Amino acid sequence: MADFLFQSVRVTDSKSPKNGKMADVLVSDGVIQKIASAGTLPKPKNGSVSGGFIGPGWMDSRVHLNDPGEEWKDDLQSLSRAAAAGGFT
Repeated sequence: MADFLFQSVRVTDSKSPKNGKMADVLVSDGVIQKIASAGTLPKPKNGSVSGGFIGPGWMDSRVHLNDPGEEWKDDLQSLSRAAAAGGFT
């Protein structure tokens, strides 16, 4: 997997000294490699996104699991895969 840059994002991690601040976050192979002041890291060749928020994990309290009863809509496994793909913990 190539490098990806989250550029000028607001950090939302109460355990981080960067909490509430704007930063550039460089990720490589799914691991954070570098966190720097916003606008200071060069864009990698493969991609970047600008703006928004970044944090250790997000939770959606309005999720409705249809198992048991309506498994044709989703089940625990499909819901877990969808959540992980969307960045939810």
